[in-house]
Amino acid sequence: MQRAAGMVLVLLLLATACASAEMPTAGLPAEVVVEGEKGRITVNITNPINESIIAYIYLNLPVDWKANGTETPYAIPANSSREIVIEFVPPPYIYYDISVLTMTIHYFTATNALLGEDSYRITVRVERTPKILGIYSFPYETELGMWSPFVITMLNFLIMAGIAYACAQALHIITRKTKTKWDDILIDELKVPVIAWILLLGVFSAAFTLPIEEGIKAVLHSAYEVLEVLIVAWGIYRVFRHVFIPWMHEWASRTDTEVDDVLVPVIDKVGMVTILIVTGLMVLSNAGIDITVLLAGMGIIGIVIGFAAQDSLGNFFAGIMLLLDRPFKIGDYIMFQGDDKVYQVKDVGLRSTKLYDIFEHTMVFLPNSVVANSRIINLERPDAQIKVTINVGVAYGSDVEKVIRVMEDVALQHPDVVKEGHRGPIVRFTGFGDSSLDFILIAWVKDVRDQWEVASELRRTIYRRFAEEGIEIPFPQMDVWIKEMPGEGNVEKG
Repeated sequence: MQRAAGMVLVLLLLATACASAEMPTAGLPAEVVVEGEKGRITVNITNPINESIIAYIYLNLPVDWKANGTETPYAIPANSSREIVIEFVPPPYIYYDISVLTMTIHYFTATNALLGEDSYRITVRVERTPKILGIYSFPYETELGMWSPFVITMLNFLIMAGIAYACAQALHIITRKTKTKWDDILIDELKVPVIAWILLLGVFSAAFTLPIEEGIKAVLHSAYEVLEVLIVAWGIYRVFRHVFIPWMHEWASRTDTEVDDVLVPVIDKVGMVTILIVTGLMVLSNAGIDITVLLAGMGIIGIVIGFAAQDSLGNFFAGIMLLLDRPFKIGDYIMFQGDDKVYQVKDVGLRSTKLYDIFEHTMVFLPNSVVANSRIINLERPDAQIKVTINVGVAYGSDVEKVIRVMEDVALQHPDVVKEGHRGPIVRFTGFGDSSLDFILIAWVKDVRDQWEVASELRRTIYRRFAEEGIEIPFPQMDVWIKEMPGEGNVEKG
């Protein structure tokens, strides 16, 4: 019984030894030194079994490190070896650093069955010599010790910022010779954000040269990405607000169509909101927040807000429709049906329209939905001319032709009355009143803003000219004639 148990134990040990002998092996260096741009790890995989195998190599890397040749299938024939070179690239701002990398190798048969896996730890020593602009040696490298890479890195980026500023000034000399001003404005708006981005990159690159822990490096890396997004968004905002939109306004003013005049304000408002939302989402993403959950939550919140703020949303879309339909433009004089007040349009916002009441000297803010659903009378469409009518009555017995001639002459002498074409002044004899002969003067005023003053001046001048010409304007009166019937005087009263 004991002999049988011993035999079983021997067989198990032999089977284990055979199985171990048939496992592929990999020879790796214990340490790799990086002196230039790249480092190389040579992996020598030996396949001792009688069939081909496939190896997958995985290499964990610190922040900002890159590698080539990993996660790629490598075929190793039966009973043979293969040498595989894995290249990795540390960040350019690392000059002195010691990191431990973990390499994992998975072995599979040709039928994709897992044979096993191995993990190895490799020490990587980065020993680069920092130079100013990659050319000049730093004279105080020994005295500064570990701060030498920090100082050299900052000097490099300060020099690059100065070069960027000099390039901007040189471009200004070229763009001043062009016919347009927009290239000059574009350079001015981009110059400061570009220099700020170079300095930001310099500060964080210099910080990464110091011997700090990987956790702190990860935090600094996230902070850099957040600030980088903010600087890029700042540059986009400056170009959009101070270059693109003013150029669009100038271009729209030169075209005959009004569609572009409508689209520019819409693009301006929508663009600003888009820049703000995209920047916020990218900042949250770079800060480590999962924005997919946030977007889903924002969608639900948006639905709730949509139901709760139907009036505000209605005013928003009504404002968009007013900008697109363009029933009036800023500065136009308008009236609403059923309202005898005249308003001047001051602004169309996303929620309300601002109107100036010219009679009351007050500002009126109406919701866009109210304005959009009202019947609007634009006093300046199709042009700024407007018709005024002057009603006059003269005494019976007056010379009708003379009255017409005087009224026409008064209108023709006024400088703000249209005198030619089908809109010239017209006088008509309109009827026989109870105590007067009635006339009407129809005159077109050149500017709607002057209609009340012109109408008053025409009335004053007509009154003065009638007095000079001896034409009487009667006051309302009624003549009563009593006719005595025959025989009434003989009626006896009792």
